[in-house]
Amino acid sequence: MVSIVIKFIKSPLSWAIGLIILSVVGIYQKLQIQGIISLDNMAYVYYNPVISEPTLASLKTLFLPYIYWMPLTWLTHMLDWAIFKDQFNAHLILNVILHAINSTLIFLITRQLIGANEKKDKAWPLFWALVSALIWSLHPLRVEVVAWIAERKELLMSTFFLGSVLAYLCTKKEGLSWPVIGLGVAAFASKPMAVSLPLVLCLMDLYPKQRVKLFQDKWPCYWRIIKEKWLLWMGSLWVIAATLYGQQKGIAEGGAQFDLISRIAGVFGRITFYIEKTIFPAKLVPFYPDFRPGLGDWQVWIGVLMVLFGLAYGMNRVRKSAGWLVIWSIFLLTLLPVLGVIQTGLVKVADRWTYLPTMVFYIAIGVCLARWTDKIGFKFKVGMAILLMSLVGILGRLSWHQINLWQNDVTFWTAVATRYPDQVPNAYVNLAV
Repeated sequence: MVSIVIKFIKSPLSWAIGLIILSVVGIYQKLQIQGIISLDNMAYVYYNPVISEPTLASLKTLFLPYIYWMPLTWLTHMLDWAIFKDQFNAHLILNVILHAINSTLIFLITRQLIGANEKKDKAWPLFWALVSALIWSLHPLRVEVVAWIAERKELLMSTFFLGSVLAYLCTKKEGLSWPVIGLGVAAFASKPMAVSLPLVLCLMDLYPKQRVKLFQDKWPCYWRIIKEKWLLWMGSLWVIAATLYGQQKGIAEGGAQFDLISRIAGVFGRITFYIEKTIFPAKLVPFYPDFRPGLGDWQVWIGVLMVLFGLAYGMNRVRKSAGWLVIWSIFLLTLLPVLGVIQTGLVKVADRWTYLPTMVFYIAIGVCLARWTDKIGFKFKVGMAILLMSLVGILGRLSWHQINLWQNDVTFWTAVATRYPDQVPNAYVNLAV
């Protein structure tokens, strides 16, 4: 046992994982809250008697569909309070740990897809997987999720979601293993956004597992892979029902309803917004102005074109490889719960909602880099490596600056008012201007 541990510590794999963890901790060690960010954090933790003063009766409410059904997330907040009380900087320690775990899981999934163990030259495939994980983990869009105590749910759900995906990817036998099911159920119990998990696993049967071939196999083949995931389908349906039930009051109290045309326009407009912020992470704030694009807005039609082109290109290539179709479909499906198709409360845009959906792009980047550079010369590989590590450094620097606005309510709302002047009334109300 000791020899195995020593061998792992000396391996390039352990050094890569160590570098990911050190990078995440190095950036987020700057995160220091002076007091508490009142938005959501107060309601979730400070003024929540279930968390701060738990009783046997109140514990039962954790498993009831109140706003969101996320009992595991509530339990982590309860544990934080029991250990740290109102030392809110300490509450963020688990957020940073979970983000480091998620970054490592992205690295391991990418490495598994590349097939690094099967290649003669293991160093470069490992490096491309490492770079893709670092680009995702140090992107400034990640700051909101890590720095916001109330967003523990996104981090925890993603940990179990990615764990389930990795376990399924490593499973060679037919059907679902208990680790896949157990991690999937834990994801459901952390945040409702995990409802897309069974669909994602079905898409993975198309690619990379290639258990079925689109337009070539008959219906019983498709039905087999759908049916074997029945436990996860049941869990997904429960979460959807619980969320709709818990959000009924929020919809009634939370604001205006939108007609079908407005919702459809909003869906495509938000897709454009999230892709734009991923490529050009400028003017990021934790509270954006109202985003209600109409049919005449350019974001809507750019979104329509991107969705149609992505699906058409994927369908055109599906007989050669279903890879692109699966990548694009996973992005759309994991983003779907926050696009406003079904209105559950106020419909907004937020950096945090890119956390899980955009992972698939970074994993794809790592896999493509490994394949495209497989036959090029050493000098070209080194040049590309330098460019990509420079990008990692730039993103890390942007995240370092983005963390500054998470010090207290004043820095939080000042950033919103400065970057979007006269567009977010809440900012001026909270600043008492």
